[in-house]
Amino acid sequence: RLGTNPILLIENFDRMSRQELELAQTLFLEIINLGATIITLHNGKSYQKGMGLVDIITALVEMDVAHQHSAKLSMRVTKKAEARKASG
Repeated sequence: RLGTNPILLIENFDRMSRQELELAQTLFLEIINLGATIITLHNGKSYQKGMGLVDIITALVEMDVAHQHSAKLSMRVTKKAEARKASG
């Protein structure tokens, strides 16, 4: 249970979750449906119950970008580790 007017401040959605979009969206909606407001500091946007379609789409796009960025970084690290292992 959350207190009165809870606010979650995050720099960007990648600080909340880098999971696949469906999982990140579920977490986002769970937090919102508990009555919290999420504020992203990089753009000053506020997300809460009753937000409009544009805000929801913006959040989804940012969550997907966070996941894609994380996946790229993971792939690079994996490739580099494999290359080191192969070179002995």
